[in-house]
Amino acid sequence: MRLRRIVLRNFRGVAQSQVEFGDTVTVVQGPNEVGKSSIAEALRLIRSEKDSSQKGCVRSAQPVGTDVGPEVEIELRSGGFDMTYRKRWLRSRLTELRIRAPKPEQLTGEQAHARFREILEHTVDLQLLEALDIVQGSSLDQPKLAAVNALHRALDDSEPDGGSQDALMARIEAEYAKYFTRTGKKTGRLKELDAEVATLEARVAELESQSTEMDEFTAEFADRQSERRRLEQELTAATDEWRAARQAAEQVNALRERGEAARQERNAAQERLTLVRQADDNRTGQINELSKRTRDAETGKTRSEQCRGALEQAETRLKGAQETATALDATRRQAHLAAVDAQSALDVRIARTERDRLAAQLEHARTAERRRLEAAAQLKNLTIDDEQVSELAALETALVVARRSRDAAAAHVSVRSLGEHPITVDGAVLPAGAEHRCAVLSQVHIEVPDVVSIDVSPGTPPAELDRELAEASAAVDTALAALEVTSVGQARELAGRRRTAKATLDQAQASLAALLGSRGLGEVEEQLAEVTARIEQSAAAPGDDAPVNSLREAAEQARNAEEDLGAQWDLATTQVARYRQEAEHAREVFVHASAEFDAAVRELDVSRQLLAQARETASDGSLREAVEQAEIALRAAEQALRDADSELIQADPDQVAMTLANCEELVASRKDRLSATATRLTELQALIDDRAKAGIYDELSRAKAAQEAAAASQNRLQRAADAVALLRDTMVRHRVAVQRRYVAPFRDHLERLGKVVFGADFQVEISPELTVQSRTLHGATVPFGSLSAGAREQIALLGRLASAQLVDSGEGAPVILDDSLGYADPVRLRRLNIVLNDVGHSAQVIILTCQPDRFGSIGGAKVVQLDPASGGAPGRALVQGRDGALDQGGADQ
Repeated sequence: MRLRRIVLRNFRGVAQSQVEFGDTVTVVQGPNEVGKSSIAEALRLIRSEKDSSQKGCVRSAQPVGTDVGPEVEIELRSGGFDMTYRKRWLRSRLTELRIRAPKPEQLTGEQAHARFREILEHTVDLQLLEALDIVQGSSLDQPKLAAVNALHRALDDSEPDGGSQDALMARIEAEYAKYFTRTGKKTGRLKELDAEVATLEARVAELESQSTEMDEFTAEFADRQSERRRLEQELTAATDEWRAARQAAEQVNALRERGEAARQERNAAQERLTLVRQADDNRTGQINELSKRTRDAETGKTRSEQCRGALEQAETRLKGAQETATALDATRRQAHLAAVDAQSALDVRIARTERDRLAAQLEHARTAERRRLEAAAQLKNLTIDDEQVSELAALETALVVARRSRDAAAAHVSVRSLGEHPITVDGAVLPAGAEHRCAVLSQVHIEVPDVVSIDVSPGTPPAELDRELAEASAAVDTALAALEVTSVGQARELAGRRRTAKATLDQAQASLAALLGSRGLGEVEEQLAEVTARIEQSAAAPGDDAPVNSLREAAEQARNAEEDLGAQWDLATTQVARYRQEAEHAREVFVHASAEFDAAVRELDVSRQLLAQARETASDGSLREAVEQAEIALRAAEQALRDADSELIQADPDQVAMTLANCEELVASRKDRLSATATRLTELQALIDDRAKAGIYDELSRAKAAQEAAAASQNRLQRAADAVALLRDTMVRHRVAVQRRYVAPFRDHLERLGKVVFGADFQVEISPELTVQSRTLHGATVPFGSLSAGAREQIALLGRLASAQLVDSGEGAPVILDDSLGYADPVRLRRLNIVLNDVGHSAQVIILTCQPDRFGSIGGAKVVQLDPASGGAPGRALVQGRDGALDQGGADQ
């Protein structure tokens, strides 16, 4: 298949455009949005979409804002057919096909579309046509070459009947599809029969279950009738046993009531004995309490008398200690006054010494403050520091370097006197035998009187050196002006004076810090005034002018005497407090003992009165006699209780109660079982009647017959399906083996092209589906998916180009590249241009690009330039705008 020409009318943003293609490589180039990608899209639409299509891809081809139909016309050769195909969508739809060879034909509408598709199917491999069309943005994807039959035929010349095998495989696949899906699951009639057999089997199983259930119901009905008769007999026997057990239980209850009466009588006798014993015990307690109270009263009297004597002794000791403490207090007060006088004399002497020290310190500080203020004033006027001098010196050095560089680059003149004739250079006489050398920066005049006169003019120095010298000179002048000095030396002198003033300032500040610390002059003056005022307020005392050590020693002795007397007074005071505490404690003990004695006397009187009152009510002998009579009555009641308990034990009440309970439960159980059996018989009769009406046995026979018929059909169809599946598996294995034979020649051809691009050691691994699995370069093997975007794009293109070369030109298709190779570097682009030129000798290649430099080195390429000013046509078409863009089909239209 070879494309000759394409015409676009009202297609996206292109009003009309025509491009003619060469038989080898055609490069259609132009800027973005000029209509390049519209060419590729138009070729796909005219090939696949009918003029009645309303798909989104068709509607998007209509220009925005105009009610016209997009139109495409192509002229091509395919097989032995030479034809022109034209199609318009949406508005005034049309399809026209004009065939010029091998015999003329003119078709329109559906017939034209169907005839064009028929010619393509017979003259070109459509899978190859799709694989060689690289859509914009999909250049990194490998083509699906395994489905391209034309490539299979080209790769395997030993299979001349490949077409017949393909037809056979297609028939096998069609037959296989009757029984199985692509994933191997059953389908069609085979699947329906499987479902039908499964349904019938389930129905037969259900009916068999119901038949078995019917038999079980009948057998259970007979069993239940027998069980009901047996339960009725057992219920009668259990009722008789229950009556006998109830009579025995009533006799046991009578014995139990008699025993309970005896127990109550025993408890009453025991309670009477407890009461009389308690009364006797209370009388004994009262007698003992009276004896105890008598002893407590005698003991309290003795203790009260002892506490009174201890109290009198404590009060005597307290009085003596108080007299001693009073005398020591008077002496201590006199010693305190003496110590205060001595300390006052010492404080006045120390204050005078402090006043003299502060006065001297204040004078030195005032001197340092004056020096600090003078240095600070000098620093305020001296603003040039060492850092600024260093910067100025650096600028002056740069000026010297620039001047010397300029001088070094300028011409030099050297004059040497060799004879007796005098020589003058710029008016200066050169001594005999001397030499004068200088750079020619301005005109130099050399003269030998009466011999020669020479003028040397400077050349044009390098502009860069003059610029650097001017910049350096301007920088120095600017810096001097900023510092308000005329030279670096003056700046250094001012910086030195600033350093001296700074050192004086630092020294004065250090002196102030040493003299004053963190205080200010005002604080020292205030402290001096305070010390002076304290001295003036102190009264003059003898010895004020004595040495400080003598005054300190006298003050220390007075304080020691005061402290000794104070310690003695503290000890006496402590002793007074201790004696006072002892006296108070003795008084508390005496008061407590007296109170206890009084209380013991009162309680003794109360005990005597209570005992006398109790004896008036009952004597001590009558209480003892009542206890003896209560004990006799209790023994008689206990004997009667033992006799009643013995009779009850002999009657075995537990056995009687358990027998009665068992009989009651047995009667109830027999009644429940008899009722349940009667209910079940009623249910079984209803179930048997219901199954009999349904005719289960007849239905089961019919279901088994239908199941056997369906199973037979299933077995026949399954054998046919298995045969087709076996044939298909055999053919698939054969095709896989053939595909493996395809891999080697395809790999060899791809590697031949790849060596041009990547290098002589380029190798690839090809899968049976003819896709590149990995690339080996410089000894390193990398999976295709792990390669860079550029490498993947280049290898995918090489696969398409190899296919285009391998396929016979009679059934080949053009390779269409829509803005590809965007990831390739310049070196590989040049090598790919060589490969494209080689492929163009056997296959048609159409390249659509907005970057002509990518494909500028293809030797035999035909270049078509699309002009945006003329609507995307080579100099004669109009562009119809669309929302400010020439085309809406992407970044590169």
